[in-house]
Amino acid sequence: MTATTEDRPGVLPAKQDWLVLLDHFGAAALGGLAAGFLVGGLGGRLAMFILRVTSDDRVIGIQSDDDFTIGRISTDSIFLIAATTLIGTLLAFAYLLVRRWLPESRRPLQAALFFGLVGGAAVIKPDGVDFTLLSPLWLAVVLFVALPATYGWLMARIVEGLIARPGRLRKARVAGIIGFAVVGFFGLMTVIIAVVGMVLVLIGRRWPAVAAAVTHPVPTWIVRFVLMVIAGISLQELLIDASEIL
Repeated sequence: MTATTEDRPGVLPAKQDWLVLLDHFGAAALGGLAAGFLVGGLGGRLAMFILRVTSDDRVIGIQSDDDFTIGRISTDSIFLIAATTLIGTLLAFAYLLVRRWLPESRRPLQAALFFGLVGGAAVIKPDGVDFTLLSPLWLAVVLFVALPATYGWLMARIVEGLIARPGRLRKARVAGIIGFAVVGFFGLMTVIIAVVGMVLVLIGRRWPAVAAAVTHPVPTWIVRFVLMVIAGISLQELLIDASEIL
């Protein structure tokens, strides 16, 4: 039997390869948009509202650490929700890049732990408005660790769920990619990610041994070690900052 173009190694990827790539990119786009909007956007504003209610009235009108005017609803709120949504999508593409090196079981839990530590360390600062004027301080710390952790869990759940169901919600996935791509700097990032993805597909088709080496135990444990180091450093920083605040 004569081999078809799709069966021969060293040729351009077949249509199915591109559809798989599209499905994966779309899964990251939808997972990031949904988690970024619900948790980072609406969840972040809800957390600030809770802290506003539990704090003294003198905090009203003060700019928070994320430039949100405490106690006031304005166009700044819409901008912040949009920004957290887009940042959440960018982080979902980063998760898509490294997920192959993570243990398959409980990936959402791993993402929750990593984003909770790194995000909490990045946001919680002893000299910030959110952690000096708002009260109770322990609640502020808990909320701003829980938010990135919840984002990581929800984003990974959506991404893994969609990847496990290729072809499902494909139009929505395409719409998510397009929506993310048309927004300035994030559009450039999408192009870069797409190019990297296409290169990886080409490598997989032309040099299967190289593609297989990516998931070899050595690079797998190197990536895991790097992620654990980042999480460990973030945990140390988070504990130090939290101890100063509390």
